[in-house]
Amino acid sequence: MSQEQAAGWAVETLIRCADEAAKKGITLGIEDDGGITTNADRTVEIVKKTDSEWAGINLDIGNFPDDAYEQIEMCAP
Repeated sequence: MSQEQAAGWAVETLIRCADEAAKKGITLGIEDDGGITTNADRTVEIVKKTDSEWAGINLDIGNFPDDAYEQIEMCAP
C-alpha cells in the first residue's frame, strides 16, 4: 500500500478510537515511531485530519531521523 493509503486508514481508525476514548475521558497519543509516522509532517497530518481534541501526538523526540529540531517544532503546537 502507499503511504497515503496507510495514513488514510490511520485517520479512519484514530477517529473511531478517539470517539470511544472521549466517552471515557481518555486522550490518545499517536507516537512518531517509524513507518508512516517517521516524519512530523505525516504524524501531524494524521492528527489534524482526525479532528478530535481526544487525539494528539505522543512526542518521542529521539525517533526523528533527520532535522530533529525542525520536526519537534512541527509537533509542538
